[in-house]
Amino acid sequence: MFEPNPTQDDNLFTDYCDAESNWGPLLAFRPARHERIGIGRAFSMSLLLGCLFGVVGNVLLLLAGRLLERPVLSPWVLPAVLTGVYFLVGRLTFVPAWNRRAARLSRLSKR
Repeated sequence: MFEPNPTQDDNLFTDYCDAESNWGPLLAFRPARHERIGIGRAFSMSLLLGCLFGVVGNVLLLLAGRLLERPVLSPWVLPAVLTGVYFLVGRLTFVPAWNRRAARLSRLSKR
């Protein structure tokens, strides 16, 4: 059930998400304010960020591993872990706040 009034946390997350500059490479994934962020969109955003930062992290870990003469992780581990972390964090923070606002705006536009 959706709350009729936004909470302070909802306002904090949605105000942050409303600024285009905060979306960075994910700006193409940002829905309209009245549209929900579904699991597919949330996973796509997480996958893009997880792969992007995972590849950069892999390069840094590879360099550190060579300098310290230590074995390195599989190249799939860091992107997969980061994708999972980004997905969970998104689903626990800004996605529910965005979806509550989208539901509120949809209800108001139907009146």
